[in-house]
Amino acid sequence: VNFNGGGGSDRASLFDSTGSDNLESHPGRATLSGVGFQFDVVDVSRVYVHGTSGGYDTAFLHDSSGDDSLAVRQQFTSLRSKDAFQLAYGFERVHAYATAGGFDNADLYDSKGDDTMSISSARSIIAGPGYHVSARGFESTEGHAISGGNDLARIYSDETNSRWNHSDDMTQWRGEIDAVRIARGFELTEAFEQ
Repeated sequence: VNFNGGGGSDRASLFDSTGSDNLESHPGRATLSGVGFQFDVVDVSRVYVHGTSGGYDTAFLHDSSGDDSLAVRQQFTSLRSKDAFQLAYGFERVHAYATAGGFDNADLYDSKGDDTMSISSARSIIAGPGYHVSARGFESTEGHAISGGNDLARIYSDETNSRWNHSDDMTQWRGEIDAVRIARGFELTEAFEQ
């Protein structure tokens, strides 16, 4: 199935199969495919994709050339830019990429279970029961452990002229060019100098 929105404020909702499916999503266009089917949408500003019918589903979300915001919750990941919104709901594995430009930020939230988050210059990961999300290329990343469980955060620095801040419920690293990595509310936080 192919759908061309032709511009405007259009919305597309795509639903997966009972098998293991793949989503490839960019601002304004997306492809959801699996065994025996493929859905393509083009020139659609808001794309909502549901991976809730079964299987082990994987999503790849790509940023725009402007400033983008990534929000991650257990099996709920959205990527928003000035003119586009991408949502992957129910996917077991999500890969988000901020490689097209702009100053991009990511907010990662935990689940009710035990979660592990790792933030570095190359990639940030948060994983727990039933989900695994990685984010590459985001200048600012903030992790929030508010849902319960025994959560662990690891933050890695990568510059000599940077600084750490610690409080009872927060560990923060700040780089030279407004890059920031924050972990809030985690039961255990580990900081590493590289």
